[in-house]
Formats: sequence, structure tokens, C-alpha cells
Amino acid sequence: MDSQKINKLIDKLNDSKSLIDVLIQMEDYLDSLDLYVYKNWFDGEIVDGPNITRYWVSMILKYPHKKMPDPQGALRLIKHGAKVSFNKSFDEVPVTITQPSDYRPGSKKPKMDKEPIWLVTVQIPRRFIEELDDSDLELYADEIDVDDVSDARDDNIDSGSDIVDGDNKSNESEEDDLGLDDLDLGDEDE
Repeated sequence: MDSQKINKLIDKLNDSKSLIDVLIQMEDYLDSLDLYVYKNWFDGEIVDGPNITRYWVSMILKYPHKKMPDPQGALRLIKHGAKVSFNKSFDEVPVTITQPSDYRPGSKKPKMDKEPIWLVTVQIPRRFIEELDDSDLELYADEIDVDDVSDARDDNIDSGSDIVDGDNKSNESEEDDLGLDDLDLGDEDE
């Protein structure tokens, strides 16, 4: 990972205490599922994130190619609602200086070599991250319309109550519209 991306990530985290809290909560989620008992999961390095969207919080972890994290750990996360993807990539690393030809021409910097790595993207449902609120969404206003979220809360959309349409249809007529009358539910007399 180049130094510009590293500096950008560090600046992003320094600018917002809530992002650090989100990263800590993501780590707590992974730890609560005992992910670190699986081989190499503990050795990951965060290279991107946290990225917050309406329903997901994600981060990208980097592993050396020889230390691929155990896929059984990913299956454990998936079983508990997360999404995990593995991608092969390359990281530029400086070569070890042993002779003058190891320097870039005309500079005192070493040549760069490509090293294979694994990039593991972990997406966690936001409902598992406790400290997120509307103020965190304001940081990402280009991705999420904060007014829509606030309006939904004002209208009690998230209260769990059923929404009734203007026709006030009964459950029977709704089942007819869905074609459920053709299903054998096993409770009718034959």
C-alpha cells in the first residue's frame, strides 16, 4: 500500500473519533464470534475502512499471500450475518539494497517489487454496531441521504409497526394478490 493511501487513512481516522469507535466495535464483533481462533485471522492489517453505508459497515484487511486466513473463519462470519470476500492482489514493497543497481535510476530510493497478498473484505450489518447514529451518517452525506433517515425516524418507520396501505385490504385479499391461495398450507379439510 503506498504512503499516500496510508496517510489518507490515518488522517481519516484522526479527524473522527467516532470512526475509531466503529473500528473498535467491528473488532469486538469479530472477537465475540471467536474468529481469532482460526489460523492467521489475527495477523490482518486494516488497509481501508471503516466504510459506513446505510446497512453495512465494512473494512478491508491485508494478509501476506503465504498467510491466507482460514476460510472456516469466513464461514463463521457468514453464518452470523456478515459478508466476506477474498481477493488476490499485489503490494509494492522496496527491494533489499545489496548493490547500486537496486536503486531507482537517478535517485536514492530503492526499486519496488510486487509481492502477492490477500485482501479480505469484511462487511458487518450495521445493527451489530451499537454506537452509530445520525451524526455518523453526516460524515458520509454523499453516500446516504441523512434527511431520508431522519424523516423515517420521525414517521416511526423503524418502530416495527405494520404499514397499512390506503385501501385497508384484509389479510385474505393480500394473500389472493400474492397468489398464496394456490399453495397447500396443510390446514384445510380435504
